[in-house]
Amino acid sequence: MASETGKAQYKPRSICECIHARWRNWNLRQLPVRGIEKVRAVVLCYALTNNILQGHRLANG
Repeated sequence: MASETGKAQYKPRSICECIHARWRNWNLRQLPVRGIEKVRAVVLCYALTNNILQGHRLANG
């Protein structure tokens, strides 16, 4: 990861891994539902919660 190419490839992954780590801390390791529509609903709820908390952190400095 010392090269510029490696850093450029890792940057999008680092953003995604941060969100995944946060979800793991919220105990979302295995989805408690079955079916694509229910999975989508659960993931959207977690994403919405993440966005609200991130906005709150940014607003409060």
